[in-house]
Amino acid sequence: MEVKFPGQIELLPMNAEQVRALSSVPCSDVFSAFWPTEALAIREVANELGKSPASVGEHVATLVGVGLLIQVGERKRRSRTEALYAHKGLITRFVMRDHDWETIEFYLNRFSGQMRLADREHAAAQRAIHVDPSFQDYLAYKWSRVYLSPKNVLKVKQAIEDLQELVRSLSEPAPGTGNGEELVRATLTTMLLPNAGASHKIAEKDLS
Repeated sequence: MEVKFPGQIELLPMNAEQVRALSSVPCSDVFSAFWPTEALAIREVANELGKSPASVGEHVATLVGVGLLIQVGERKRRSRTEALYAHKGLITRFVMRDHDWETIEFYLNRFSGQMRLADREHAAAQRAIHVDPSFQDYLAYKWSRVYLSPKNVLKVKQAIEDLQELVRSLSEPAPGTGNGEELVRATLTTMLLPNAGASHKIAEKDLS
């Protein structure tokens, strides 16, 4: 993908201040509701999250202050003008090796918040599917237990990266700018996790 807005960058490696901001679950939820490829107003995000524009606005001010969101335009709405925001990075990434353990603990709070958000979105999708079974097309969940060598784990990570690139390339223009088809906002989350036992074995080396 190419940058879409002035001031945007292709890859934003998060610094400690940005990680701390996202360790707040409400702030993390607001950041997740904004997109890198679509300009959104505080009002729109507040409606999506079921929050007040005032509370969302406070988190937006924080996210802009630490450089995670940027204002990318304005839109006339009735008698007022509302600011539009997007992610500063087309991709926002946490590079663990760049941070001390204190910052990593803040990131773990952010990750927990993302998992709770995924849980809420999954529950909402199940309710929608109960009403309209065809909505199942927008929900996929796959799970595998495997043993991976150092060589093969790199192949898996590359396949994950390729899948993310494919999905981003298939994303349609924002509603109102395409061919009139109904579009569904969706999230693809890809995750590879080592077994907790394997992780504990590595971590215990630091204690010996």
